[in-house]
Amino acid sequence: VYERNTSGFSERDCITLTNPGFALNGATSLAVDVAVGRAVITDGVKHALVLTSVLPVCTSESYTPPADISANTADPNKLSYARLLTGGAVYRYNDNYNLINDMVIPGGTVAVLDEFSTDTLAYVMTENGIFGYVSKAKTAAITANAAAGTAIALHDSVGVYNIPSVDYGAQKTFDKNTVFTLIDDCAGFNLGGLWCKVSYPDGSDVRYGYLLKTRVMSYTEIEKPAEETVVYGKAKSQRIGATVNLYAMPDTDAAVLHSVADGTKLMLLVDYDENSPFALVEYEGDNCYILTAELQMNTGLTGGQIAAIVLASVTLLITCLYFIISRRNKKLSQKGK
Repeated sequence: VYERNTSGFSERDCITLTNPGFALNGATSLAVDVAVGRAVITDGVKHALVLTSVLPVCTSESYTPPADISANTADPNKLSYARLLTGGAVYRYNDNYNLINDMVIPGGTVAVLDEFSTDTLAYVMTENGIFGYVSKAKTAAITANAAAGTAIALHDSVGVYNIPSVDYGAQKTFDKNTVFTLIDDCAGFNLGGLWCKVSYPDGSDVRYGYLLKTRVMSYTEIEKPAEETVVYGKAKSQRIGATVNLYAMPDTDAAVLHSVADGTKLMLLVDYDENSPFALVEYEGDNCYILTAELQMNTGLTGGQIAAIVLASVTLLITCLYFIISRRNKKLSQKGK
């Protein structure tokens, strides 16, 4: 009889057949009655070939489930992240390894609730929203990337949560344009969307929590340049007919505020830097971020416009050739008659 543990399976007891001449013809499976701890070797249909005596290790009373853990009361500052190594199964209980709650592919990210973990087991939440225990030997800690600056709520009723999940009740909701201080990117943890850690004032205190990136936009106090110093650029699509996204934050996982056509005129709010991944622009009164690779600063045609002109020229040329060849064939046909 084998027991599952964080390393796989280990032998806990065995069944010995005392008659060396006894053969188990047709034995296909071993069933365990956890109610009484009795193991049964069967032929896979309905016939019990061997019924063991009671094995206490098999009973459902061989472990004591821990007290329920409430994610609603989790401390936002006692949460870290890890990647699971090969064989990283997430178990329901910390002392019973028969009940698997979730399997995470190697390299998958989990959020670790450190305050509920033990010396050898990490209490985690997977990107499927499942809670459970995993052996710390099967994890590799990762560090969230620090974030700088502030962000404002894009909508009313933006929730800030104790953990990066909307399923456990927001600690507080905020109105549109509420300002938050950005702390980190939650190591790319993705449960219903990508998350970021923020802080906000609560009376004389500072509180911390988690919110979805798509619910906020970067907040930067920019003084609009004088008319005579305004610099404009144009949106540059990567292919014909494609639009260019303008983001709420310098992050392609952030909310898309606008999708504009190739060649759309955009006002720059900061000096253009071709080495920066994003540029800050204004469009229809909104401060937005555009990928620098999709912003054209010279006065020439964009790649999309050039491609469209070339395509139109080729189409016109083919049409003209078709017309000329058709007329020639028609004349030859009439001459033959």
